[in-house]
Amino acid sequence: MTIQERSDDVSENSPERGGVSGFREFAVIAALMFSAMPFLLAESLYSPALPAFAAHYDKSISDVSWLLTGHTLFAAVITPVAGRLGDLYGRGKLLVVVITVTGIGAVVSATAPDLTVVIIGRVLQGATVAAVPLALSVVRDALRPERVGLGVSLLSAVFGVGGGFGFLFSGRIVDNLGLDWLAWSVAIVAAIGVLLLLATVYHFKPSAAGGRKNVDWYGSLLLAVALVPLLLHISKGTEWGWLSSKGLMCLALSLLGAAAFTKAELTVKHPMVDLRALSRRAVWSLNLPALADSVGSLGANFLIPQLVVIGAVRTDWNWGQTATDVGTLMLAGSIGILLGGPLTNVLKNRIDHTTMLAASFAIFFVEYTMIALFHGTHAMVAMALFLGGVGFGICSAAVANLVIRGVEPSLTAVTMAANYTLRLIGGSILVQALAAILTTSASSHGGAPTETAFRTAAFTCAGLVLLGGLSTRLIPRGADHSALAPVR
Repeated sequence: MTIQERSDDVSENSPERGGVSGFREFAVIAALMFSAMPFLLAESLYSPALPAFAAHYDKSISDVSWLLTGHTLFAAVITPVAGRLGDLYGRGKLLVVVITVTGIGAVVSATAPDLTVVIIGRVLQGATVAAVPLALSVVRDALRPERVGLGVSLLSAVFGVGGGFGFLFSGRIVDNLGLDWLAWSVAIVAAIGVLLLLATVYHFKPSAAGGRKNVDWYGSLLLAVALVPLLLHISKGTEWGWLSSKGLMCLALSLLGAAAFTKAELTVKHPMVDLRALSRRAVWSLNLPALADSVGSLGANFLIPQLVVIGAVRTDWNWGQTATDVGTLMLAGSIGILLGGPLTNVLKNRIDHTTMLAASFAIFFVEYTMIALFHGTHAMVAMALFLGGVGFGICSAAVANLVIRGVEPSLTAVTMAANYTLRLIGGSILVQALAAILTTSASSHGGAPTETAFRTAAFTCAGLVLLGGLSTRLIPRGADHSALAPVR
């Protein structure tokens, strides 16, 4: 057993003594930031366009919802697998691979003759979610130690600004160019992103990878068995019934898969996911904040459209505007995110990352309290979203910095990927919970949710982010070196 001591400052944890500098440093950061574009577009363009797909293909909303469900299921599986492969073969290489797969999926959707093929393309586009932890991990390989914190902060900000993209551009693209241009947009930016990444980060070797490059494909299969049925049940639970035979079968299969995966990963010599590493306090203590982070980022993305856009029945508390108006309003949050991420780098010499993380949840709490109490005032909602954006930018950058602090370089990407997968699962559960609150109210009030139900949903988010803030007390401080030590 060996103990590696680590400093609190993430920049001192970079294994690179040098790293790129000058124009190359600018080029690397720019390429990594551009790699966010396929992710932002693939994640946000399709949701507002579901009614248009249903009308175009003469299908139900339930059928076209697989454009989102299939995407999420594939993302949940590919993200940790890509993280592990990145740690073994190079995060820059795997980043190029996942963006390439995203582009191929976009071309498949753009040229699809029917809805089934569009969905297949959307499934492949789920690979773009893996770009988030991979890009954040490439920072550790490519940049000078003193620049690692800045790179993480900038990337966290850019990856977080996508909330309003779909609402702003989806309708305009569909009305002026056609449904297929939703996919062509993703394909074009993916192609540009691949070229930039090939020129800048593809050649970077994984930091201190070491060891044999054995891939645990059996573990990958078991991970898919554990995650896919769980997310399928979460996304389809309302439609199927949470205690229906289909739902219970999915849960049972997921539990069996999780048990088999755990047993396999603890016994195999080269596991796909190093559960012992993930069980360290410095790592597992970030899981609850990751789940709460999904509340902070996705709760408003779900609630604000319910507030702005008229539902099936007109009410006296929502605004009666359009999806494009939602996107314009959500820009306030995007601006906040762009400020919040870099702010962590400015404050890192004054405030440790754990304290910044706790502060971000306090900001989230203020955001949802404002939305619950003052949702009738446009300016107050915009201010709440701006504050929430600042909180999200700080939260994402702080979590990424703490992950880098907590693991050795050879496990950076897979640990980030596991953390992001938890956010994905937490976000899916949250959306279903909020939808259940509003749907229950709507079923007994003429088809439209009540203002009380909306307030309840907002206060639910406020309570969850408050718990997230309290959970940061579990994160070990820098002096707790034993919690950060790799155990061998």
